Amino acid sequence: MERDKLYIKFSWLFFIIVILETSCSNKRQMKYPSEMITANNILLKNPDKALYLLDKLRKNITKQQNGTQMYYQLLLFRAQDMCYISHKSKTEIVKCIDYYKKNYDSDKLMTAYYCLGCYYRDQNNYPAATNAYQMALTLVAGSKDYSLIGRIYNQQSQICSVSNKYESLALDKQSVKYFKLAKDSITLANSLRDIAANYQIMNKNDLAIKYGLQAYNTSILTDNKDLIHAMENELANYYLSANNLYKAGYYLKKTKDHLYNIDNISFYYYNSGRYYKGIHQKDSAIYYFNKCIQQSKDLNLKYNSYCFLRDVYKNVNISMAFQCANKMSLLERQIQQTEHDKEVTQINAQYKFKRTQNRINLLEENNRKNIYIITFLGVILITIAFGMLYNIKTNKKKKNPKLKNILNVDNELIIWKEKGQKELNEKFNNSSIAKIVHEVAFKNTALTSSQWAEFEDTIEEIYTGFDDKIIKIYPQITILERHVCYLIKGDFSPAEISRLTNHSRSGISSIRGRLYSKITGEKGGPKDFDELLKKFP
Repeated sequence: MERDKLYIKFSWLFFIIVILETSCSNKRQMKYPSEMITANNILLKNPDKALYLLDKLRKNITKQQNGTQMYYQLLLFRAQDMCYISHKSKTEIVKCIDYYKKNYDSDKLMTAYYCLGCYYRDQNNYPAATNAYQMALTLVAGSKDYSLIGRIYNQQSQICSVSNKYESLALDKQSVKYFKLAKDSITLANSLRDIAANYQIMNKNDLAIKYGLQAYNTSILTDNKDLIHAMENELANYYLSANNLYKAGYYLKKTKDHLYNIDNISFYYYNSGRYYKGIHQKDSAIYYFNKCIQQSKDLNLKYNSYCFLRDVYKNVNISMAFQCANKMSLLERQIQQTEHDKEVTQINAQYKFKRTQNRINLLEENNRKNIYIITFLGVILITIAFGMLYNIKTNKKKKNPKLKNILNVDNELIIWKEKGQKELNEKFNNSSIAKIVHEVAFKNTALTSSQWAEFEDTIEEIYTGFDDKIIKIYPQITILERHVCYLIKGDFSPAEISRLTNHSRSGISSIRGRLYSKITGEKGGPKDFDELLKKFP
């Protein structure tokens, strides 16, 4: 009898080993050609060289095993994309998606969907591009490829930039969080610049300058001279919008004679025209605005140049002022048609930003489907290894070390921190946006995108670095989860959070409890999570 039991146990163990061997065979580290490994390592900093290495390998890649060929296609696509080479076919990327669905590799499948989105973007098929990016975002859990995740959010932002500036701003802020985690300074600088540009469009010049300076300081860390001077050019523009001519002139002088890209040069001429107009040097202003009109391909830049020229001419040459007005009228019709075409293509209700977040919220369900075999085998292993079960249950889980470092709850600092938190809470409660959000919750209506943006900015301004700390210890946090964290930090009640997020109270309680477990590694309830957030510096 004992022998039979032992035989059964060994049979089960053998069965498990076979299944594990089969299921994990595709997870083993493949030995890729050295050119591919080098190309992957330098892709972000030197895409031109990465593309050169991959092109050298093109003739021999068909001799490699299928997995190597698929990964090669992903690297080649990304290198071409970063070198601004437009993609004419999706055939290879579709093959990659099929391959990585069968031989599950979530990081590479996420990359493949991102590449598919870039293909559709190049074809101006924005709904299809958004759908592909959304599929990529459902695979972010557990991924350490923060740079790619940031790029997915950034691409989503570019798509909705025409139709909804507030949604574009929210997506850009998400991308910034991941670029910081990735220490991807070049793309981080560009993403911060996009945020600054959005704030400038909203006439929030102080915030445009704030993020513009962050972009500039980040660009300095890259030691990329072209990027640094481009950011100086952008900063000059933000200071001109804020009517700070001294600072604008300072950055224009720094960037003068250091711009080589035709778009940057045209923009420099435009900024210089505005600067000289501001200091009442009309001849110089006319010269630079005309240079911008001659060289720029940007219709909006030309229109604005004619607009400023008209203002310069109207008191000195009425004939030239009328000519500028006529040019403006022609350009306005072209711009309206172009913007209309973009907006019609981009605005599609089923691909709105909220759907992106709903897809992300289904993340756990999708992941469970992908790893059901591993879960099943885990149950069997626990049954066989009954002796280990007791130890697993009785051993306490350790707190997340990142969390411990962030909280830094030394006894000597507790009283001081509590006092500081009370002062910050009072400052937030006295803010205008806090009153607006409470009123919206009372009326049981939803916050607009602009109200969410203002609310988030106020929380970040008062509780400095709060969002960064959350992202640092839980990088896979969703937009809904972030909103819940913000509202708890703002001391909103569970009932108010339920109304503001359009979720049931039980659903919000579930989210709070789940967040506590994900952030601390321990079991806890909704109130435990609320108390945890109150301790965040």
